[in-house]
Amino acid sequence: FNALIPFYQHITATPAYVGDTTMDVNTNSFYWTSRLIAAMADAVDRETASIIERYQNRTMNEAHAILDACDPKIAEAADEETRVKLCMEANQKLADMAEAASQEALSQVLYTLSNNMKNAFSRSDA
Repeated sequence: FNALIPFYQHITATPAYVGDTTMDVNTNSFYWTSRLIAAMADAVDRETASIIERYQNRTMNEAHAILDACDPKIAEAADEETRVKLCMEANQKLADMAEAASQEALSQVLYTLSNNMKNAFSRSDA
């Protein structure tokens, strides 16, 4: 159920969304958002398979576009300090993209799962 996000190495800091995971469950972390998506999607696998597939394809396609735009700039950088700075900027773009895509997938999976709840409110209960 997870998406793979490439990142440049040889950097001095990692974007918070992928690097600041704590034991507290929240959607400000790629790790926890991925775990939530997986746990919920697993419960309604058949209904969410296309959501997960679109999520994985989106993140891979957008990541490739970011890498394709950043690679030439990094390769042409005059010095190591500039290369590190450009890699960190690219990593932040990748993390921002992953966060947006993950939040959208989480929302869609949650909506699907909540529509399939067994303990749902029904007017016939009144």
